[in-house]
Amino acid sequence: MASAAPERDGSDAAALRTSLQSPRPRHYDSDVTRYFVSSLLPLALATSVAFGQDAPVAAAPDATAYQGVTPESGSPPAEARVRRAHSRLVTWPGFEAMPNGGSRFFLQLSQTVQFQTRATDGGFEVTLQNTRTHLRNTTRPLETRFFDTPVTRARVERRGRHDLVFAFDLRAQATPRVYTQPGPGGYTFLFVEFPAGHWLPAELQPAAPQAPAAAQPRGPVAQQTDSERPPDLGQSEN
Repeated sequence: MASAAPERDGSDAAALRTSLQSPRPRHYDSDVTRYFVSSLLPLALATSVAFGQDAPVAAAPDATAYQGVTPESGSPPAEARVRRAHSRLVTWPGFEAMPNGGSRFFLQLSQTVQFQTRATDGGFEVTLQNTRTHLRNTTRPLETRFFDTPVTRARVERRGRHDLVFAFDLRAQATPRVYTQPGPGGYTFLFVEFPAGHWLPAELQPAAPQAPAAAQPRGPVAQQTDSERPPDLGQSEN
């Protein structure tokens, strides 16, 4: 049989109400402090150390960084990691103004290809048999209308399922020399060389230097008289 709870007299009830109404001590403050000390303080210290360290310095541009392809250099194209053993690829197109006044267009190829040439109405074409391109950049046109060359534009185009065409737009009739040559790194170059000449139209010719103006005399200039002028004009009356 459960025992009954002891009865509280009036003084005990008053003490209970007083204890409930009085502010209770904040025992959780020590718990919060221990939490910050054990968890957040190490994180704050690590963050302050990280911010206190020197910021990483950007690396200086590499002098040997990729600078493009020329027939004389051994630089491979930007994305030359291709399976050259199984693919005939155009890896880079280019243009050069020659020291003798001529102009030379070239294609860098992953290996030797067979080609055919033909003149078209206002142009010239070199067909590369069983050749393709794996980069979109190689099909962008070479704009050369401001150079002293008969070619205003050259571009690589797909022709059929298996061939590529190196097409030239001409502003004047010209017959180029087309040949291939081994290049550095196991690549092959196809060259299309146009002869020197005065190919630029008049509106694109560089302006001729103007002759200096004639020197003006520095001495006194003789006063000119008007024979029609009345003799008394400009004279004050006496």
